[in-house]
Amino acid sequence: MSKILIAEDEESLRHLLTRQLVRANHEVASVENGEEALLALTREPFDLVLSDMKMPRLDGMGLLREARKREIPVDFIVLTGHGSLEGAVEAFKNGNVVDYLLKPLEDIRILNRIVDKALEARQLKSENARLLKEMTQMALEDGLTGLLNHRGIHSCLEKLLAQGSTQEPLALVMLDMDHFKQLNDLYGHPFGDKVLRQIAQTLCAVAGKKAPLGRCGGDEFMMILPGRDAPQACAAVEAVRARLASEPIETPDGRKIALALCFGIADTSKTGPISARLVAAADVALYQSKRRGGNRVTTYQEHHPLDTTDPLQVLTSCLDTFTQEHSEEMTELAVELAQYLGLDEASCNAVKVAGLLHDIGKIAIPTKILMKPGALTDAEQAIARQHVLYSTQIIHALPDLALILSGVAHHHERWDGSGYPNGLADTEIPLIGRLLAVTDAYSAMVMQRPYHAPLTTKEALKEIVKNAGVQFDPMIAEAFVKMVQQQDSPFLSQHSALLSQQEQSAAEVTQLPRAA
Repeated sequence: MSKILIAEDEESLRHLLTRQLVRANHEVASVENGEEALLALTREPFDLVLSDMKMPRLDGMGLLREARKREIPVDFIVLTGHGSLEGAVEAFKNGNVVDYLLKPLEDIRILNRIVDKALEARQLKSENARLLKEMTQMALEDGLTGLLNHRGIHSCLEKLLAQGSTQEPLALVMLDMDHFKQLNDLYGHPFGDKVLRQIAQTLCAVAGKKAPLGRCGGDEFMMILPGRDAPQACAAVEAVRARLASEPIETPDGRKIALALCFGIADTSKTGPISARLVAAADVALYQSKRRGGNRVTTYQEHHPLDTTDPLQVLTSCLDTFTQEHSEEMTELAVELAQYLGLDEASCNAVKVAGLLHDIGKIAIPTKILMKPGALTDAEQAIARQHVLYSTQIIHALPDLALILSGVAHHHERWDGSGYPNGLADTEIPLIGRLLAVTDAYSAMVMQRPYHAPLTTKEALKEIVKNAGVQFDPMIAEAFVKMVQQQDSPFLSQHSALLSQQEQSAAEVTQLPRAA
């Protein structure tokens, strides 16, 4: 049953229309002028208005304009005489008019057809609006946890920062679960999903409705705390940890385990109201928590000069010395190779960013594995290879860096398909990944490391040639060798001079007399 308002100054027609609509099981109210109709519309909702065009005090056109001005969500059917059809046409342009009726009514049954048609159109419009809202919500919502997804939470953060006062603090918490992959592998994905839902429920219970929450991907979550600084955010985080500790989750084999998470906290007092800076700083704090062994809370602090306007510097500052030096030198070489190959400026820039971040996931790998002097065991090798996954996860937490993922995610793929993480082969491997594979291997071979002595340029190039078509794209490997042999690279010149000094020092040592 629909609710219909009739605005008609002719009493007999008003009664006729009312009687016909009541017989059709509609709830009907009637008034005799536009002012009374407008007052009725402001007091209660109606689905449809039948309005005469000519009425005292406020005519039909005026009623349409006022309803539109006040954004009253109702549709109109206008009643007009044969001589004022132009007014009806004008009404269609100025309000929510869906149809019209000519007076006098020759057949009252026409009213039922027009009203039914108008109500059906209104229902379809309402359903379309509902579906659109649901689709918009789905585009911003994580289907598993009901929290905002990566896009939704980043959009929310940007809006809050844009709307907020520069004097009002805002804290951002990044968190993810310790050993989530192992739980997933051991008990299966349904249990992993159960874990993620429990984390989401705990965050909702602690944070309340005013703190936007999001799942950024995998087991990583984001909590935005408007009006709170880092110390206040720490209190919220401790409440989350306490609740998780008091509500252990039961595994499929009947064990009860408490969920342990790592947290990284940053606030606008350190980064300013810039989304990218705030996310980068919280990410740095999160991965410092992971490096400290997990189940930790770390607040971002500026212990060293760090340009938080540059997410690359923020992230690479977390790398150990050897990895950072390797990333910087490999990147310089990779950019030179990209230019040598004639890649466009956008691709060269992507190579630069991918090179600097290709090993960023190593901040989550134990140092004892990264710096182990001898060969890694199979288990250690599996852990070390996870740095590619960690790298892509770290980068995914930052906006506008998707272009460089092809290099970061695939620089350990091999031309013959035996690489990782996806086992891609030949041109299935993205171009930037194939390029970085060559320069990454070369840089690793010629650099001094705790676990191996550096190779000479000649020895390293011999390995590149040997593995062309097996590990490396043969065309890129050939171009790289030619570029190196030209010896016009600043990086190669520096390396050659350093290697000559090392070889000379080694020769001097061998000439010293042995101690008795």
